[in-house]
Amino acid sequence: MDKNLKILSAITIVCAMVLVGTNLIMANGMDDFLEDCGKNSYCFEQRAKECKPVKSISVYTTELGRFFLQYEIKGVEGNDCVFGLKVLGVETDSFEELEMLKGKEAVCLIPLEYVSVKGVFSIKESGERCSGTLVEELWQK
Repeated sequence: MDKNLKILSAITIVCAMVLVGTNLIMANGMDDFLEDCGKNSYCFEQRAKECKPVKSISVYTTELGRFFLQYEIKGVEGNDCVFGLKVLGVETDSFEELEMLKGKEAVCLIPLEYVSVKGVFSIKESGERCSGTLVEELWQK
């Protein structure tokens, strides 16, 4: 096989792979990919209202200390939006037992109609539909 034919074959194979990949993305929809909003809570909330896969990091400060949290919308499961929460870190001077929450996670199933109206950050009413190591740890306290 001559050199030009090899190059043409390679280009054809690469083009075919790109077309197949593009078709797979278009078939699945770009919204199915997890978007990383970083610390942009507005970005997270906008995608979360539609239960589109997204994650964000936040620092939550209370009188107990500072909590470094990762929020994640995993997508739709049945009639629910799957919402994840992970404690990345805890800074506290007076409540050292809170440091045990670091690395703990929770997954909550929130009804889709509830998410679109109130948002995922109002999950108090659906707390009984949460599970994970964070929930177990909090129930023990």
